[in-house]
Amino acid sequence: AQAPRAMIAAGFADMLGKLTSIADWRIGRLLWNEPYQEPIAERTLAAVKLCTDNAQAIGEGSPAAVRVLLDALLESGYCMLDFGSSRPASGAEHHYSHFWEMKLLQEGRPAILHGAKVGVATALVAGLYAQLRGLSREAAADRLEAAVLPPRAAEEAAIRAAYGDLAGDIIVEHANFLNLDEAAYDAIKRKILTHWDELQAIAAQVPPPEQIVQWLREVGGPTTAAELGLSAAEQAQAANNGHYLRDRFTMRKLARVLQIV
Repeated sequence: AQAPRAMIAAGFADMLGKLTSIADWRIGRLLWNEPYQEPIAERTLAAVKLCTDNAQAIGEGSPAAVRVLLDALLESGYCMLDFGSSRPASGAEHHYSHFWEMKLLQEGRPAILHGAKVGVATALVAGLYAQLRGLSREAAADRLEAAVLPPRAAEEAAIRAAYGDLAGDIIVEHANFLNLDEAAYDAIKRKILTHWDELQAIAAQVPPPEQIVQWLREVGGPTTAAELGLSAAEQAQAANNGHYLRDRFTMRKLARVLQIV
């Protein structure tokens, strides 16, 4: 409770990230056949709710509320351990953050608290979910009809431009997506329409970006990339390239197929 308020806010913001990571995990189960365990998802979301229910007190540094936050962070860690990977706690919002972390390191710039970056990215990803909620099945069908599989050469070029010396490892990590052919891409598009109602139900469980921003403000955390000291171009770079970091189907991946920006 005596820690700098920026660190407390960052811990809270990292917990907010589970709101989008669990939604992303559920999308990954539907569209990419990713392993999934509902009890772990429910445990994670219950831990987040304890934090949001105590947001004001956490922002004030109340020892009891900071204990709630710490217990929630530990519970998220236990969920990762019980599942065997970071999937319950890391989705598109973490991929933005990891991209920025790697960029800052490569450029020799000062680090920014991980959770602070995750909080800002969570608001951005929540904005994508809000756009998904606004799409009808008919509009989605039209967009899917127009969606074209990105050429592998173009994808690899984008990875090399974004990641430099690290690109080789990332291309290996991203191989399952890079190896998609037209038939497999069409199968994903069919899955999106088949599971449209389920995708909408998942999107409905993600708070609107305005709510994410309100919670971040309550604890005194940054709410925009600019407040982190990052440019609009760096925000766009994370959005366009962060998803390459993991073999996971996230809202960022779905946004590419549905042409949501």
